[in-house]
Amino acid sequence: MEMKPLEMTGIVALIDMEGFGWDHIMQLTVEYIRNVVSLVQNSFPIRFREIHIINESYLFDVTYALVKPFLSEKIRNRISFHGSDFESLHRAISPAILPRDYGGDQQTFNNCQLKEALENLENYFQELQGFGYTNNIVPSEVYEKETHPFPAFCLSGQLPE
Repeated sequence: MEMKPLEMTGIVALIDMEGFGWDHIMQLTVEYIRNVVSLVQNSFPIRFREIHIINESYLFDVTYALVKPFLSEKIRNRISFHGSDFESLHRAISPAILPRDYGGDQQTFNNCQLKEALENLENYFQELQGFGYTNNIVPSEVYEKETHPFPAFCLSGQLPE
């Protein structure tokens, strides 16, 4: 597989945690956190060169304490916390490329076009729900030795009783 420049050089991620609250925390389970971290660290096709988190609150700090054990040391070392200190953020990311929302020189951030495009794909996403395992049960033909010699390497659901 040919590596593209972005895949080799990686990205700098800026994550704004403003508005993160109890409603979000109540949605999290340890299994969900572990799965998301595994997905981002092991399956995401882009390398994270730096991860900058801003506007985090004490509730985020509690959540990060749950996330941190699942992060590799390499990823943990790439995460920087800035709170609401844009001067700290600007030492890492030039204001020339940041939106005004973060003390930068670019236009105010607006994701309305992305939101609209995703909403227009609602039927497609609903259709995708019909694929895969039903009720998280792996079909027997997937795990029978005659049809799959290494079932433990690809199962993400539960085996039927």
